[in-house]
Amino acid sequence: MSKLKSKLDCSIVEKDNENIWRSELLSRIDDSKISSPFGGDGLLEAKNNKSNKDLRTLLEFKFDVDLKNKLTQCNILIQCLYYIKKYENAGQKLPSTIFVSDTDECFAIHTNAIIKYLGYDVDWKIAPSEAHRKNPKMIQEMVDDSDILPFVYNVDNSFNIQFVVDKLWDLTNNVVRKIRITKDNIVNIYDYFFKNVLKDCKLTTNEIANLFIQLVVNPNDNYIHPKKSVVVTKSYGEIVIVRNQFKSFFSHFEGDIYSPKEKEGLTALVDRLVEDETRRKKGEFFTPTAFVDLAHTYINNVFGDDWKDRFVVWDNSCGTMNLTRDYRFKELYCSTLEQSDIDTANQMGYNPEATKFQYDFLNGDYDALPKGLRDAIDGGKEILFLINPPYATARTDKNESDSKTGVAKNKINTEMLNFGFGEATKNLYTQFLYKILSFNTNNNVKIGMFSPNLFLTSKSFKNFNTFIKDKININGGFLMDARNFDGTSMWPISFTMFSNDNPYSNKFDMLDQNIETFGIENFGVKELDMIDEERACDWIKLKGNNSTIVPNLSSTLKIKNTEKRGVDNMLCVLNNGTNRVEQNEKQCSFLSSMISNNTGVPVNKDNFLKTTVLFTARKSIKQTWFNMKDEYLVPNINHPQYKQYESDSIVYSIFNNRSYQSSLRNITYKDKNWDIKNEFFWMSKQQMVELADNNEYDELYRDARNESNRYVYLKLFGEGVYDLLSADAKEVLDMATELVKKSIKMRKLISDTNPEYHLNSWDAGYAQLKLVWKEYFKDEFDAFRKSYKRLEDRMRPLVYELGFLKS
Repeated sequence: MSKLKSKLDCSIVEKDNENIWRSELLSRIDDSKISSPFGGDGLLEAKNNKSNKDLRTLLEFKFDVDLKNKLTQCNILIQCLYYIKKYENAGQKLPSTIFVSDTDECFAIHTNAIIKYLGYDVDWKIAPSEAHRKNPKMIQEMVDDSDILPFVYNVDNSFNIQFVVDKLWDLTNNVVRKIRITKDNIVNIYDYFFKNVLKDCKLTTNEIANLFIQLVVNPNDNYIHPKKSVVVTKSYGEIVIVRNQFKSFFSHFEGDIYSPKEKEGLTALVDRLVEDETRRKKGEFFTPTAFVDLAHTYINNVFGDDWKDRFVVWDNSCGTMNLTRDYRFKELYCSTLEQSDIDTANQMGYNPEATKFQYDFLNGDYDALPKGLRDAIDGGKEILFLINPPYATARTDKNESDSKTGVAKNKINTEMLNFGFGEATKNLYTQFLYKILSFNTNNNVKIGMFSPNLFLTSKSFKNFNTFIKDKININGGFLMDARNFDGTSMWPISFTMFSNDNPYSNKFDMLDQNIETFGIENFGVKELDMIDEERACDWIKLKGNNSTIVPNLSSTLKIKNTEKRGVDNMLCVLNNGTNRVEQNEKQCSFLSSMISNNTGVPVNKDNFLKTTVLFTARKSIKQTWFNMKDEYLVPNINHPQYKQYESDSIVYSIFNNRSYQSSLRNITYKDKNWDIKNEFFWMSKQQMVELADNNEYDELYRDARNESNRYVYLKLFGEGVYDLLSADAKEVLDMATELVKKSIKMRKLISDTNPEYHLNSWDAGYAQLKLVWKEYFKDEFDAFRKSYKRLEDRMRPLVYELGFLKS
């Protein structure tokens, strides 16, 4: 997982990107420094004592541009060229490499690719940032230049900046390294090719897979057209491609240097590419080869490397033998719900030694099993279930477009309901696990299972988790990102091993793909425990308060005529959603009144601080595939840093982008006029009266003069919490106060043209005020957001230290 990605996701302007990338590069390269002798984004310098070569990299940082677009690349590189010209004119040593990045992409290139343009007769005195506009002829030549073909890295959750650092050193040392395509990485490399190189391809899935292999192993008969954006192929004619991405792709990956045996091996993988792509399009999960191999390695480590000979192995949801087809077994049984899967596996010659049969594992009769398998079970033989069962969960919400009502209704579901297994009864994979354990009468069953991991951690699965542990030991395993299965969905999948022979272990290695090699890397260990502690979502709820009718909001400024009741002396509402990290962004927000869904938690003085600390703990943590299912717990309120965190959370909760507290006047709800107050307003009524008076803002003056101070102002300044704030929290609050003062005249003008913003309300919330600040006070607002980000960055580690989340 790339920590860099989580930082870049918080960037607001280009300068943020620059600061983040600079810091990362300096931390990765020993004895490095960054200077800016001729302006620009910097010169990165370092020395490699082994090669005696100096790293001199010109840096250029952008914000939210398409770095895979050749014109965009050249617009940036001509800017770099103008900076390089300054080095030349000053008689200084030229940079040898260039590094370009934005929020989600980056590339490195040798300056040799553009150095020829230094001799052009152009106006070298114009600003580098204007060079692409002033030199259309040079830009066109650069776009057509076959030397300018950088490989663009996707800066995603798998990105590791070390790949780029190594690339810069290789370019400096004139070392050319290409990635070899193997059976372990071919699926992911094929995906990259399919998504980035092909354009509106009309070929079938089978034809595309064959085209890809032929381009790799036989480029002489399949080549890019010298002028057109097509690849000329022996079998399919001219195929439209993204020309520059094609060139870049084959400059990064090996081609035409494979031995005949290696070419034969790659050609044999066509069927796998076709099959996996077809299953993906159907929405079915398949297990990538690299992770299948790892699962076999983990089983070797736990059960011994002779387990394929010692154990009877049964894959009871085998599909087309994805988990077993690359291996041979002494006694293998493969069953699946679909007979067509068995037919395909037989046609492909997968696992000829296996007994393959169509069988509904959750509903099928025991007598329908093959005799050899029944004899093994009845005779107490050691049986290992190696499975990737379906993950579908039954839903009962009729409004859900993708509802799977009834999907889990079967014999096993009925049995599990009788045992009170709650959420586990709705999941097919837990039903599979339940039935498998029914075969463990002699402690002879072993299991290796790919599945979601909630049955190990979620309180909703507590009874079922206890049942498992009474029957068998969990022996650990590994965690992976579901995007390795279907390419889009981000959530954790565990490969979990079970047996009675080995001790209990809740430790799981966290594995992810290396973006450079497409191999698998281990980047840590996560302990998966059942949560017994009180959940934060229960901790914040009020108890025993009288309900009262209040207006319902659908957003910051909009009323909805539903009826969700509030409580007496209500200050606001926390929309808390699910208690897991996965909904931090979408479902967690503050509003000033009840919201038109079922997840709003009314807030009064009794739970105000609980809700602000939880809101802070939720919004400061970014979702990743390996933390998204983690649940928030009640923090350690006796921790020495808790009180500081509690105080600062008030400021954090006022100015988050999901802080939707608003102040509305004379709105209609249930045929009655209402005013909604913003109890999160931090300035005094008197301050606002004076501001309105001094700026002839009559409407705001009239709104404020007979009002009382809001709850947060009284908390901060009446109860002395302001004095307890950290320096960075005070800075955020003070900067916001100055923005209120500075923007008061513009606020009046905007209120005249946009009355729906309710800016005449003296206690208008941050969500209203930033409508003015973003548009007319951009520099000050950017500085304010950076200050807020510094506060957030400091508070984020405390989420784990205080116990809201387990690390």
